[in-house]
Amino acid sequence: MTPKEEAEAVMNAGIPFAQKMLIDHAEFYPFGFAMTAKNKVVAVAPAAPTEHPASAQLIDDLTAAFRAGASSSEYKATAVFLDVRVQPPGKTEKTDAVQVGLEHASGYCVDVFFPYSRDASGKVTFGDVFASKRAGVVFGTCK
Repeated sequence: MTPKEEAEAVMNAGIPFAQKMLIDHAEFYPFGFAMTAKNKVVAVAPAAPTEHPASAQLIDDLTAAFRAGASSSEYKATAVFLDVRVQPPGKTEKTDAVQVGLEHASGYCVDVFFPYSRDASGKVTFGDVFASKRAGVVFGTCK
């Protein structure tokens, strides 16, 4: 697989969990997945300091866990999943979206956004996916 395909495999592993959390709870805490050097996709979940941790703290803890795995060559691709508000290209209004921050040891880095809406029954519908460049925070380099 190419670095992009490996990163997308990590993303595709986490999207169903994000969707389930949105259906069940209308939101989710930041969470992460990674691909190991042996091509296994795993959930990455640092211990939460409290029952309701701040999202920024979770992102910092995930980044630290990803960096540790990257520096020991345990991880070659990572994905952090965030529930955000974003303005899609060509739109004037912000919308809810799942943001997936993908990074690969090769230097492939991208933020992929899955805009979504949630109806009164809790059904989640994803809109048109879009992506933008991402600054590397795990492996240190982005192309």
